[in-house]
Amino acid sequence: MKDMKALLWFVALALTANFTVTACSDDDDNSNNNPEAGDSIEVTSFDDLHFFQNAIAPVNTLGQLVGRSYGEPLDNNDTTHLYIGVETLAEAEEMFRTWMAPDIELSTIVPTTNGLTCPLTDIDGKPQGTIYFKPGTESGHVAEVTASEGTALKHFSRITFLLNSAWPYNSDEQYFYLGDIVPFAATTDVGIIDDTKETFDFVCIKESGNGVKPQFISISKKATSGYDTDNNNPWIPSDCTAKPIAKIISKDWDYWVEVFKEADCGELKDEHLWYDHWYGVPGVTFQYAINLKTAKTDYFYYYRDKKVLYNQNRLTDIEIINKHAKTLTGMSGSPTVKGEGWDNLFDRNNDTKWTTYDKINRVWFVEFYSSFPGTAKSYKLTTGNDTKTYPERNPVNWKLYGKRFLGDEWQLMHEVIDGKLPKDNKKTKEYAITNKGTYQYYRFEVTFITLNLLVQLDGFDFVYE
Repeated sequence: MKDMKALLWFVALALTANFTVTACSDDDDNSNNNPEAGDSIEVTSFDDLHFFQNAIAPVNTLGQLVGRSYGEPLDNNDTTHLYIGVETLAEAEEMFRTWMAPDIELSTIVPTTNGLTCPLTDIDGKPQGTIYFKPGTESGHVAEVTASEGTALKHFSRITFLLNSAWPYNSDEQYFYLGDIVPFAATTDVGIIDDTKETFDFVCIKESGNGVKPQFISISKKATSGYDTDNNNPWIPSDCTAKPIAKIISKDWDYWVEVFKEADCGELKDEHLWYDHWYGVPGVTFQYAINLKTAKTDYFYYYRDKKVLYNQNRLTDIEIINKHAKTLTGMSGSPTVKGEGWDNLFDRNNDTKWTTYDKINRVWFVEFYSSFPGTAKSYKLTTGNDTKTYPERNPVNWKLYGKRFLGDEWQLMHEVIDGKLPKDNKKTKEYAITNKGTYQYYRFEVTFITLNLLVQLDGFDFVYE
């Protein structure tokens, strides 16, 4: 873990009818009296409802609407029903996931055959309600986002993703494009009483769309006074603002590094930028930060008097993801024998098995998901508990597919012709994956067996990189 300077994020949420502006500061002498930052500690607990609310429709401390980052009401009789235009279900799901706190995205999103279920909890783990993402059923409706009864959302109650072609008043006119560099004025701190307004170069990282505002960010060496005085909107970022920005930047890091080199607003680096989420106890400050390259949220803590920083070990992104991605859950599949369903395939219990049949199509399959996205290098198949008696139930030819999001197309990961599974009970054989990728949803499809209509396996498991 390397030492990092204290970099304060401040975000201009100019949520007017036109755009959202974000600015970042790398000043060492900010309003929190930060010393040099030391090792970071992964943040694993968030106020999920606050995160979700403010990612879409930010509110102030009184619960009043500051502006909308996403969504537009199309019915004057129901302004709490917001709409967003997209091209595909995968695009809608990816956007939906950016609204979720990192602890939800990495642990508690539950994929189902009907979409995603996201239980919300506060920082102490107390339930706050549930958010649902489901594919649309009406013409032109790509997906629906709803909340369970009692979920205390403000100023919006549901979100509908529409096909852009179904949007009632489409316009191809764009005022800003990705990578555009535009000067904006921001108010900065120069002392205890006096403020000054300076002009900074901002980079457009998100174009406008149907129900989506464009967004700009900047990196500055100056801390702000906290408000855009022209519009009375806060410039200080929150974690729910920082995460979507980091997702955009990290997805195409090399491109954005070059764009920011052209702008006179600092250089993107593989380091943490601090934002306005911090708290203190007597003598100790906890300051939150985010890495734009990895999109990971961490916090730094130190004694204000002695400026002593504790060293803490933490897992890297890929280690966290792959540690948990080994939990597999069946979603659907071909018909199974009573008591020998697809869940038995993933329970790591040698006394249970999956037995399936398909007398018509003779395609035996199971679709399943992992708790976390992961990159597998191989997978293991374990034969049934009576394979020695019924070797003809072993799969002979099969295909393994994967996809990152529920709405994506299946990608062929591995195809096997004559897999030569052992003709003995509870024996395991490992197969290397030829087309690796980071996926969360999978389909294992048996295309040929010998002499029998039944297929059986004791277990299926991935081996991760």
